[in-house]
Amino acid sequence: MLVLASVRLVTIPLLLLLTFVDHRSILVMHAEWVRWLGLAVTLAGYVVILVALQTLGRNYRVYVTIQEQHRLVQHGIYGVVRNPIYLGTMLAWPGTCLVFRSWLVFPVFLYFLTFAVLRGAQEERLLREEFTSEFDAYCGRTWRLVPYVY
Repeated sequence: MLVLASVRLVTIPLLLLLTFVDHRSILVMHAEWVRWLGLAVTLAGYVVILVALQTLGRNYRVYVTIQEQHRLVQHGIYGVVRNPIYLGTMLAWPGTCLVFRSWLVFPVFLYFLTFAVLRGAQEERLLREEFTSEFDAYCGRTWRLVPYVY
């Protein structure tokens, strides 16, 4: 819960900071194409999140919990990546930094990578407790966060 709360505390101030530094040309990349790259990365992140939420359906909750009659979702995007919502977040927020041409993209990416790894590990512990061997088999055929990388 603390990990999720930290993300909530960071997002609005981050948007305000990005707007401020872009307007004042502080810590910005001066190539205009960076904005377009950022927009593409941000959109890709949100598409991944929306596809993941659609796939989860009623199993989705903001807080990591097991629902009544909970099933381990292993199809769709979850057939490739175990934590696609976190993957989408790792794309969307750094992409947003690029929309503002901000060099803050690097610390923001590290922040959301840390969030994704910590929160994903918390989720996976809970799922392993609930689904044991089914979850272990699922882990054996999927990537934790980034296909072909991790």
